Amino acid sequence: MQEKSKGILAYASNTATVDYVGIAKQTLALASSQLNIPYTLITPDTPSNWQNFRKDIDTNQAVPWNNFDRYRCYEHSPYDQTLVIDVDYLVTTKRLLSVFCSGQNLLLCHKNNCLYEPTPARQQLQPVWATVFYFAKSVQAEMFFQLVGKIQRNWEYYRTFFGLQQSQFRNDYAFAMAELISSGYKLTKHTALPWHITTVDKTPEEIDVNNNWIVVRDSAGALILPRQDLHVMSKAWLQTSKLQNFISKALA
Repeated sequence: MQEKSKGILAYASNTATVDYVGIAKQTLALASSQLNIPYTLITPDTPSNWQNFRKDIDTNQAVPWNNFDRYRCYEHSPYDQTLVIDVDYLVTTKRLLSVFCSGQNLLLCHKNNCLYEPTPARQQLQPVWATVFYFAKSVQAEMFFQLVGKIQRNWEYYRTFFGLQQSQFRNDYAFAMAELISSGYKLTKHTALPWHITTVDKTPEEIDVNNNWIVVRDSAGALILPRQDLHVMSKAWLQTSKLQNFISKALA
């Protein structure tokens, strides 16, 4: 039997202030090296009939954001088994390799440990974080992402139905809705990644790494963490030479 192909998929669309593609080329090279699997980067154009914003933690301002093509990962992936990650997710361990031997067709992230602020509530929805997830080519996964696409195209209806106050489209919410609907409103744990992600949710002055530890420093002090994969939300930090310094140390 031919071995199933495995790989990483990510999306990046540049804006006036953020070179997402430049960030992605660095962080995906890190992930590919750590996991010893290839990656594919998709760089879609921003749809002319869509406009979306996110809150930038560096400036505390609303900035443009193209997050609309994530539901197309099933058709975009050239792999039998796919790990999808955000371009601001720094993979420093081999932990994610376990998804490829899980036997599951879909694994979503239900837990997010924000280092500085409480993790935002998801109101009526089971939390899902589209920062990192896994799928295998299968009917289940294909139908799930088709449903996410339907939710995106009919966002006003679905956000009203689920009682969301936020008008901006977010994959986190769309994934949570799709998971709830596709499970018949009876969620099971087998579609959940067995760990949380850790998020640096403010602008750091420095992030350092060695074989055992990650140290996140800011003006107030330092947080020392066991070496782990890290979601860094600060696009300002990611666009400096500090990112390349971090990657060099992580690969040393």
